[in-house]
Amino acid sequence: QELEPVLTKVLATGQPHVAHELPTPPPPAGQRAHAFWDRTCQPFYDPSGNLVGVAIVATEVSQQVAARYQVQELNEELYAFNEELSANCYELATAQYELHRLNKELEARVAAGVAEAQWARAEAERQRQRLERLFEQAPVAICILSGPELVHELVNPVYQQFFPGKPLLGLSLQAAHPGVDEQAVTALLRSVYNTGRTYQGREVRMQLPHPTGRQLEDHYFDCLYQARYDEHDAIDGVLLFAVDVTAQVRARQQVQQLNQELEARVQVRTQEAQVARAEAEAQRRQLQAIIQQAPVPISYVEGPDLRLVAFNATAGEVWGHPPQEMLGRPLLEALPQLQGKGFDQLLHQVMETRVPFTGHELELLVQRHGELAPGYFNFVYQPLLDEQDRVTGVLTIAGDVTEQVLARRQMQQLNQELECRVAAGVAEAQRALATAERQRQRLERFFEQAPAAVCVLDGPNFVFETVNPGLQRLFPGRPLLGLPLLVALPELANHAIWQQLQQVYTTGETHAEAHVRLPLVQRPGGPPVEFYFQYVQQARYDEHGRIDGVLLFALDITAQVRVQQRAETLQEEVLAAVQRRVQDRETFYQVFAQTPAVVALMHGPEFRYTYVNEACAALFDGRELLGQRMADALPEAGPLGYLELVAQVYATGQPFTGIEVPLTMARPAGPPMERYLNFTYQAYRENGVIVGVSAFAYDVSEQVRARQERTASLARMQTVFEQAPVALALLAGPTYVVEVANPAICALWGRARAEVLGRPIFEALPETASQQYKHILDEVRRTGEPFVAQEWPSHLLRNGHPETVYAHFVYQPLTDDQGQVTAVVVVATDVSQRVLARQQLAQANAELRTTNAHLTRTNTDLDNFIYTASHDLKAPITNIESLLLLLRKQLPAEARRAGLVPRVLAMMQDAIERFQLTIAQLTDLSRLQQAYAEPAEEVDLTAVVEAVRLDLAPDLEATGAQLTVDLTACATVSFAPQHLRSVVYNLLSNAVKYHQPGRPPQVQLRCYGAEGTTVLEVQDNGVGLSEQQQGKLFGLFQRLHAHVPGSGVGLYMVKRIVENAGGTVTVESQLGVGSTFRVALPHRPQPQSEELP
Repeated sequence: QELEPVLTKVLATGQPHVAHELPTPPPPAGQRAHAFWDRTCQPFYDPSGNLVGVAIVATEVSQQVAARYQVQELNEELYAFNEELSANCYELATAQYELHRLNKELEARVAAGVAEAQWARAEAERQRQRLERLFEQAPVAICILSGPELVHELVNPVYQQFFPGKPLLGLSLQAAHPGVDEQAVTALLRSVYNTGRTYQGREVRMQLPHPTGRQLEDHYFDCLYQARYDEHDAIDGVLLFAVDVTAQVRARQQVQQLNQELEARVQVRTQEAQVARAEAEAQRRQLQAIIQQAPVPISYVEGPDLRLVAFNATAGEVWGHPPQEMLGRPLLEALPQLQGKGFDQLLHQVMETRVPFTGHELELLVQRHGELAPGYFNFVYQPLLDEQDRVTGVLTIAGDVTEQVLARRQMQQLNQELECRVAAGVAEAQRALATAERQRQRLERFFEQAPAAVCVLDGPNFVFETVNPGLQRLFPGRPLLGLPLLVALPELANHAIWQQLQQVYTTGETHAEAHVRLPLVQRPGGPPVEFYFQYVQQARYDEHGRIDGVLLFALDITAQVRVQQRAETLQEEVLAAVQRRVQDRETFYQVFAQTPAVVALMHGPEFRYTYVNEACAALFDGRELLGQRMADALPEAGPLGYLELVAQVYATGQPFTGIEVPLTMARPAGPPMERYLNFTYQAYRENGVIVGVSAFAYDVSEQVRARQERTASLARMQTVFEQAPVALALLAGPTYVVEVANPAICALWGRARAEVLGRPIFEALPETASQQYKHILDEVRRTGEPFVAQEWPSHLLRNGHPETVYAHFVYQPLTDDQGQVTAVVVVATDVSQRVLARQQLAQANAELRTTNAHLTRTNTDLDNFIYTASHDLKAPITNIESLLLLLRKQLPAEARRAGLVPRVLAMMQDAIERFQLTIAQLTDLSRLQQAYAEPAEEVDLTAVVEAVRLDLAPDLEATGAQLTVDLTACATVSFAPQHLRSVVYNLLSNAVKYHQPGRPPQVQLRCYGAEGTTVLEVQDNGVGLSEQQQGKLFGLFQRLHAHVPGSGVGLYMVKRIVENAGGTVTVESQLGVGSTFRVALPHRPQPQSEELP
């Protein structure tokens, strides 16, 4: 149904129709087809250029389509990984910059800790360099698991190094990793293999063998399990892709923790600045110098009109204005290009809310090389406070990320272009391959089934260069190919055919014979056998227009000639018998009546029919002939010249023989009918006097039409060969002479047809002689087996220029009746564009992997820097505490009580204690990252809650809180005991701590089962949370209520503990009404560690 209008259009327009990747049958909605085809409908022309039909070629491309789908899915996953790593890197880089700025400020304010901090930074830098060298070559772990047993088919070095000393290839997952069935990974992999659904895990904690093999280490991975499909679109394996994100996970956790710590330290130092104004002024000057020398744009605005008070040289270069033109002026007046972009509203918002604002990849017009150009910036608006905790202005810090943004966009565009080029190359290759196969099969059928004897005689010695099966069948016991004519058939030396061949070779004039007698010896030593042929000898020309051989087409008409001879013999015998005995005429008439030949006698000069046999009556469709003149009975014979021929025979007595003479006869019903006749007109005599003419004829219409159809078929075959969109060539003989070459293969070789036809292939293409082709062709001739190559590289001189061409090609042997290889058919498809596109795609993917490795190293560096900084700050804080204690002892009693001294000393002690608390919490978080794999066990929930109640008894009594507990639905919980206590403690303590002033706390703890989980629910009537606050609630160091002491670590730890155990934690809250926290724990806890599959 879909094909009919396409065929109609091709017949109407003469334009080919090409359709790519047609699903067969069309799949249901939402599903992918299992089979795809490329289809070409090619108009078919006869030798006269008339459109006579349509050739349909279909090629299955299911494997290519399935492969492209898999490549696209893997590219999408890899791109998603890259985007996530880039985002993490940006966040970590921003945190690192903020950490650096705050650390500089802390160093300026705490003079006693300058030396220690510098030493810590130097040590951190040394560690960063060592780790950068260590992880410089770290790639992504990849392996392919094949079959239902998940056998390791391919593992890369990084995957292998996670299992040192253990060979993996060829082993099943179970055999390579004993105990892996105890992990959830086996079920996941088998699910992917059975269902085809991709599994993706984020930040999965896994225990991997230490290089010593004596212990396990914790790692975090982003894992992707992707089904692999075979050529039948059936799943035959699983592709595993794992990215080690341990550094990012730990860095993100520690950066968030350290940011809160640094904010607390800034607040402490701000209070100290109120006491030491002179020191603060010195520090301000130092900070101003640092800002002026900073390599990033920094500016400071004050007041409601956002007046520019200060900016560094880098900002001036970006804005393109000197300081004297901008200082003291409102921001939008000094920089009018910022008007209408919302910067003034953002600055006012920061001054009003005291909440910093961070912008990412904002596009602005900036000065570059003396002119305005677009740029992309990441920036931070930071409010600055005075001694009375009032906002005095906003500090702006920006980072130029133009190169990163443009590079990412360029990479996205490159990936899209590569995908398009790969798809186009695959489609073109499939079309060419399909057409090539069709042309090869049709040419093979032509040479195998041709009823005529066809050969090519090369050179003046007429060497048999090509012999078709029809010719070889005439000589079943005699070899012909590669031998001169007189060596192979010496009996022709004295025959006229030898002189005629020489004449055709010398003059170039075609010679044709309709009836040639030729005695041939079919087998060595056998007797000669008489044959009769119709044949054509035609000169063959080389690329310079010179005659280099003769094409011979011969049709065996021995049977027809012998029939004709028998007819002539019979005619002579009949005439002799008539002369001898008139009385036997009736007997001979009976003989004539029964012969299959057409026999008629025409008497007198008017040529009246006196006798016609049954065959003659049938030939003329039952016309009344007897007694009629030939001119009256057969009026159509006059215009065709038959009457003149009969009159000539009657007048001269010389017989006339016609071979395959056409005769168009009218019929009583239906259109005229055309016949072809072999006939003889011969005078017959009575008493030596010519009295009439006898006619003997044979209807050879079927033979003539069959030969005409073969000729037309050959012409159509030649037309198809010339119009084929694939490269085709025929290499004959042991030297592989190019006998046939269509335009497509000439274009592939970069030669004109005249440059290759009639020449050995390695003479026409000398650059290929050293490229294994000679050996391959010899093997095809020796074994008779075809050779198939995919994407084979060839170095050719195409149009005078050296080029590397990639092609699919087939060397198909052609054999004679004895099974001997006589020639090799070449079918080729140029796939250079597709190969080059795939190589470019591979290069782009390699660059993408390099970028990912760089991001991984950056995250690792930041992780180690934060850990070192938090660890090495313990000693300075301890020193400060010791100095403060010594100061208390050294000050006289009167001095300790004078003025602000007691308050300042108390503030310093409080600051030290808070700093120590923060460091301790950082330590706890670090331990949490390493120890959250504590095994689960059945825990008495009632006992845990009762223990927490005792710990919180002072707070419950102080606030008048009422705690209601309902644990009847779940007396025990499967969980790590210490972690369960931490979760319960943090939730209950927060419910009491953040109560509504003036309202006694009402806290309810409930436990119940829901959808395969155990749910702990804590409900209070406290201060509650707004929707904005709920989004920040579980962040590290998030403090949402300043009137209650705390560090912002508790809920972060709760979320990590619960999620690491495979559970979830959610909150429902209303500001001023209260909050409800729900912790859902799985009945069967997920494994806390996994081996890398």
